[in-house]
Amino acid sequence: MPAIGPEISRRTFALVCAAAVARAADPAQDAWDVVTRLAALLASADATQFLGFCDSAMPGYSDLRVNVSALVAQAEVESGIDPVRNEGDAAARDVEVDWSLRLVGRAGMDRVTTRRANVTLRLEKKGRNWKVVALAPIAFFAPPSA
Repeated sequence: MPAIGPEISRRTFALVCAAAVARAADPAQDAWDVVTRLAALLASADATQFLGFCDSAMPGYSDLRVNVSALVAQAEVESGIDPVRNEGDAAARDVEVDWSLRLVGRAGMDRVTTRRANVTLRLEKKGRNWKVVALAPIAFFAPPSA
C-alpha cells in the first residue's frame, strides 16, 4: 500500500503557498488604487474623504485642505490620471502621475478651466492603510481663480 501522507502534505503545502501568493498585496497596485480613489473623490466632491487619505502631519496639509475644500465647492471636477512612475516597496511608495483637471464652475457661468501637471505623491503604509505623506504641487488642487 503506498504511503500517501507525505504526498498529501506536499500538495497541501503547495496549495497553501499558492493561495498565500494570490492573496498577497501588490504594493504598486495598492498605491495606484489610492491615487485613482483620490481622483474619484474629487469628481464626487468629497473633500473629507480625499483628505482622509492624507496624513494630517504632512507638509502643506493645511493648504491642501483649504484648496481641495474650495475646489470641490466651486467647481465640478473631472480628473484624468496617467501613471509616470511608481517606485518603492511594501512600506513606502513614490508615485508620479500625469494629472489633468477639467473644472466647470458651479457659479452658473459654465466657466471651464483646464490644468495639467505631473503630481508627485509619497505614500506610506500606516497600519493596514496607505496614507499620502507628501504631495506636490499642492497649488494644483487650488480652486479656479476668479
